[in-house]
Amino acid sequence: MKTVLQIIEEAGGLTNAECISVENEPWMRLVIEVLPERGPDGHIVVSVAHYGEQNGTQCATRKCCSR
Repeated sequence: MKTVLQIIEEAGGLTNAECISVENEPWMRLVIEVLPERGPDGHIVVSVAHYGEQNGTQCATRKCCSR
């Protein structure tokens, strides 16, 4: 999780980062999204997922969703 936080900080922090895409061959693309809606307790929600293609269709493998 420290690496994800570092990537968000380098992209401008939680208030400025919306969608960060990291290409790291040969692995699937990593996407970090700071979602516009807040969690039930009012905290910022961050989604971390790997995106790839399977049988010609884009697929997401969510790793975590933090508040």
